[in-house]
Amino acid sequence: MPGSIELLVYSGRPNPRVELDPSTEAELARRLAALGPLDHAFAADERLGYTGLRIVGLPTSEIREVDLSAGGVRVHERSGRTRELSDADHALERWLLGVLGTRMTGDDRMLVEQILDQLGK
Repeated sequence: MPGSIELLVYSGRPNPRVELDPSTEAELARRLAALGPLDHAFAADERLGYTGLRIVGLPTSEIREVDLSAGGVRVHERSGRTRELSDADHALERWLLGVLGTRMTGDDRMLVEQILDQLGK
């Protein structure tokens, strides 16, 4: 099964998702390594609408799954280790949304652009 990046949007339809390629995953790993620890417990945003992103790693990756929500990042590694990191400035989230935006079309692309606009404010 290929890796993927999923936009978590409670909208009454399936969440938009794109496949994760090796170069994007390598860049994701580099960006994750640059993040500092989260200073509180990871808590996913549970409101309606956009709540974050979920990344499922490639089968050959150490990354099993990554959840981004509300400025926090939870990394589940294949070794069983879990790390909680801070993305308080939302730089990682904006980068991943940019990746999604270049690979989506139509309404999904417009949704990503709207989310990026909201993060910029």
